[in-house]
Amino acid sequence: MESLFPMPLSKSGRPTVTANTHIVKTHRTSHWSRDSQVFGRVPVDGNGTFRFVTIKPGAVPGPDNKEQAPHLVISIFMRGLLKRLTTRMYFPDEVLNASDAILNLVDQSRRATLISKPTGGAPDQLEWNVILQGTHETVFFDLGL
Repeated sequence: MESLFPMPLSKSGRPTVTANTHIVKTHRTSHWSRDSQVFGRVPVDGNGTFRFVTIKPGAVPGPDNKEQAPHLVISIFMRGLLKRLTTRMYFPDEVLNASDAILNLVDQSRRATLISKPTGGAPDQLEWNVILQGTHETVFFDLGL
């Protein structure tokens, strides 16, 4: 089980309290299909944080049927956004991160915005903050939606 403590942050570094987060992952042992998806919706609390507990997903086929690193697809909905923001959260120390086709589309200097970090607490507790604007802005993907 992985406990994640992410926080959507504004350009100024303040928590965003109007966000609603959607998380999609595949089952650990199955390849991607509509039947293998797990979906969750987590609103932020009054401090702008949210928490969810999950099992680390398995690798799924990607472009050219090559394995993608385990990851979560995360969409942020909030007041003031006309379209959702979609990104991915990868797991630290994952061997497949180095060869993940989607992660490798991202400039090396920005990839860290997509990889969660250990909290320093229990080994299965991770933190991953979503920075909405500014110098350290999280990488978002244009899905054409």
